[in-house]
Amino acid sequence: MPLSLPQLIAAVTVLWAAGCVSIPGAGKGRRPTRALPAPPPKTAWKATASSCESEQYAARNAIDGDPGTRWSSAWSDPQWLQIDMGSPVNLCGVVIRWETAYALRYRIETSTDGNIWQTARTIPLSDGHTDYIFFRPRAARYVRLLGVERATGWGYSVWEIDLIGAAQSPQIKVSGKKVQAAGAAFDGLATSVWTTPSLPVDFVVDLGQSLPLGGIRFEWGESFPARGAIHTSLDGHQWDEAGGFDGGRGKFDVVMFAARTCRYIRVSLPDPTDTPVQIREIILRGPDEDMSPLALYAVAAEKSPPLYPRYLTRRQTFWTAVGPPQAPRESLLDEFGAVEPQAGSPAVFPYLVQGKRISSLEQLGSLRYTLARGYCPIPCLEAIGSNLSVRVCAVPWTADNRNATAVRYQIVNRSAQLETGRLVLVIRPLQTNPPWQYGGWAPIRSLVLRRSEQCGRIEVNEKPYLLVTPVWNASRIARFHNGDVAENLSAVTSLAPVQAEKDSTGQLSAALAFDFRLGPLESFGVVGVFPLVGQPIELREFLAETGALVSPQDAFVEVVDRQTKKWRSLLESFVMSLPLPGLLDTVRAQGAYMLVNQDGPALQPGPRNYNRSWMRDGSLMAAALLRMGITNPVRSFIRWYTERVPPDGWVPPSLDTDGSINKGFGWDREYDSQGEYVFLVMEYYRFTGDRQTLETCYPAMRRAMKYLEKLLSRTRSPDYMRGSRFPERFRGILPPSISHEGYSSPVHSYWDDFWALRGLKDFRAAAIMMENQDDAAWAGRQYELLRSALSNSIRATVETAGIDYIPASADNADFDPSSVSIAFFPCEEQDLLPTAAVVRLYRRYCAESEKRTHPGWKGAYTPYEARNINALCLLGMRSEALALLRFLLAGRHPFEWNAFAEVVHGDKRRGAYIGDLPHTWVGAALVTAVRNMVAMEQGKRLILLAGIPEEWLRSRDGVAVSNLPTRFGHLTMDAHLKGYTLKVTISGDVHPPAGVMIRWPIEKPSQVIVDGENWSNFDASGCYLSQVPKEVTAYW
Repeated sequence: MPLSLPQLIAAVTVLWAAGCVSIPGAGKGRRPTRALPAPPPKTAWKATASSCESEQYAARNAIDGDPGTRWSSAWSDPQWLQIDMGSPVNLCGVVIRWETAYALRYRIETSTDGNIWQTARTIPLSDGHTDYIFFRPRAARYVRLLGVERATGWGYSVWEIDLIGAAQSPQIKVSGKKVQAAGAAFDGLATSVWTTPSLPVDFVVDLGQSLPLGGIRFEWGESFPARGAIHTSLDGHQWDEAGGFDGGRGKFDVVMFAARTCRYIRVSLPDPTDTPVQIREIILRGPDEDMSPLALYAVAAEKSPPLYPRYLTRRQTFWTAVGPPQAPRESLLDEFGAVEPQAGSPAVFPYLVQGKRISSLEQLGSLRYTLARGYCPIPCLEAIGSNLSVRVCAVPWTADNRNATAVRYQIVNRSAQLETGRLVLVIRPLQTNPPWQYGGWAPIRSLVLRRSEQCGRIEVNEKPYLLVTPVWNASRIARFHNGDVAENLSAVTSLAPVQAEKDSTGQLSAALAFDFRLGPLESFGVVGVFPLVGQPIELREFLAETGALVSPQDAFVEVVDRQTKKWRSLLESFVMSLPLPGLLDTVRAQGAYMLVNQDGPALQPGPRNYNRSWMRDGSLMAAALLRMGITNPVRSFIRWYTERVPPDGWVPPSLDTDGSINKGFGWDREYDSQGEYVFLVMEYYRFTGDRQTLETCYPAMRRAMKYLEKLLSRTRSPDYMRGSRFPERFRGILPPSISHEGYSSPVHSYWDDFWALRGLKDFRAAAIMMENQDDAAWAGRQYELLRSALSNSIRATVETAGIDYIPASADNADFDPSSVSIAFFPCEEQDLLPTAAVVRLYRRYCAESEKRTHPGWKGAYTPYEARNINALCLLGMRSEALALLRFLLAGRHPFEWNAFAEVVHGDKRRGAYIGDLPHTWVGAALVTAVRNMVAMEQGKRLILLAGIPEEWLRSRDGVAVSNLPTRFGHLTMDAHLKGYTLKVTISGDVHPPAGVMIRWPIEKPSQVIVDGENWSNFDASGCYLSQVPKEVTAYW
């Protein structure tokens, strides 16, 4: 399409300003005499953006000169921030000061008219902090920061943006003379280079202004120097040493130095070379750039990615947890075979060396993953190459209040020829847990390697770290220098019986080399044991696992068998036969991971980031464990938490492992724990009948509910929130809190109120059990008062905000189905929700969720959404419930390890926060959702087949459960739909007081037979039975 005249003029102006075209009368290639001005003061600028997270984070904040305000976008890609300077200026650069939520990839674009845009610079990989971006001088009125890919799960957030006029563009001088061609080092173009004079040479970079810096990066062309020295100066006369580089291997070199302000940078390249050096780009590092050893590792990883963990180049790696039930420490095994023995410890990374080829397991070939029996937390991975395969398995070892993690590395020759090589285990000061998960660096300040005839021992930081057998054939300890020990595995040659090194910077690494020579189908194995709790394990103790001193390989197999039997005894008390492959294994694995994450009595949702207890997480994890027949860990958690409910009845939202109150963000502004605690105790009682525990906890339950009444009294005054619009929407419900995740500022969250109703309801039931009629009557009155106030609040909020769905809070009228879903389960208060609004809520949710299945979707979600399956089932939306279940199951990675992260990104390799892994509050939501699809308690009634789709019932084996725990006893059931006949058989000791409801998978049947008799009490929703039948047959 042809350009309009204004567009044509604007395009020519851009090209002319860049020196790409000439204008008649101005002289060939020369600009007119009227030069464009420098950028005006910021007060003359205007900023707009594609979106703002809220008014608090408006676009104008990025240009207001206030370092404490910022722009923050919506949490999606792409987003942009645009500056209008009012008229064209001559521009050559931008300075961006990022908040934590920075862009991984972005572009700087310019325009003279706001319509036609030119890319000034593309940033393929940013690390946030301060970015100095230079480009060729150009005319621009508008400057746009276009975020292409976020580095975190949040949006894009900028503290401040500054613009650099062309008069301040960096200049390079050699022997005091300006080198015009050297501008290529600051133009941002990969196709341009500056070739220095012959080495040795010194040159000075004049930045045009004094800037705060923390380092400098050189991008080299085809020729590069072996070493260089850097000095900085404010005035070009007095110079300060900044650092240097050596061992040059090309690509790039980075010099980091302590933050300083300077205008001049002197670069000395002292070593003669056959050819001059080519510099593609000189990049300035901001004063806030990371100078840590982890940053040095990131530089090494950028040069040699296969030798280092993915996360050093901002790509995600996944892992799973290994440990016995309720132990205080657990290990991580990642998807490429790295082992992190315990939280914060250095990890071990395996490599295969054949000749000059060094392969990580990721590079070796295809990867396969397994758990023992599909659900026991004994993970294995196998890397399958063309000739060799490497298998890594991890298993807990326990004995006499001690526990350790045993790992076997097994190499198999899959070819028909002789194969030789080395398995190398690299111990480095890095965790498996990445830095955006608050992991990353794990300093090694001392390393000792001891060889004996049968085994080797490694001590890290003067503590036992690893026992390995057989002993290694060669080893090496190295200090970090342009990389760690993996950079030169050919130098792993030492046979010394003892090697020891110390390094105060913590940058030691070691390599252990195990030689193999394998004929066709032969195998070779190395077994390592990491001590976690108690005294270190001796080799003879490990070998004795078989009852005789046999090979370490046999002992390892025996440990796996023994631990598998223990897990089976815990997890196989019930059976669910469902036609979705692997679903029962996934459910059981969540129960296993809950016990692995549990430290002593403390139920915890994660092995690393979330290694503390929340009543919120713990109550729902306990509910899931009870539905799996696992009761003792729940009882210990209840008693541990009950001891920490103070006299005033405030239930601490979160406890550290030692039982102290965790005082993290908002610790005293969370009000859901009151109801969750009472629900937890009563749910345990309903499943176990353990009256002694109920009696022990009853005083704390009573105090918790009295504290709840005190909270409610704050909002029951007729003057509460007077002056706000429709103040009645705030009255009588719980005061503002941050209980439900997503609220950084306190709001009147309905999540709290649903839990409060559940707590009051359950306390009334407990009081009746304890024959305390006064408490029961009081709880009943409080329940009715709150229920009425909550109903009024929801209706008033819907009306005030002009919405047509159930909101999650009175303040924000926000769309959050996962928060509302607890009204269905476990709170069982869906009847107070307006039916039309609640249906619209979930229909909209399903419609929006479908977009996530489209190729290229780059958003993020949390599998907490499994809670929505309960709501969808009770609303009769079976197909939507099944679609959501399938979607959430697809978010596991590797899916065979059956572990769920708290946050899942559309780009699974995005190096961004994932919460924790395995995250067992998410796992608990999955367990209860799947179980409730089959059998769900609602009040004193048991609802069967509420979420079972027609296709499952028509499958060859139908749907069956055996010995499934419920609040009313154990359920055994078999259900088939063949042709136009549904047959359901029920047995077991299940006896719900209000009977059973069987939900129909399709429309209302024409006839129902119950235990051989015609039955009339059914409708389009289901069949209602006051007692549990043996057999129900429905005909269509």
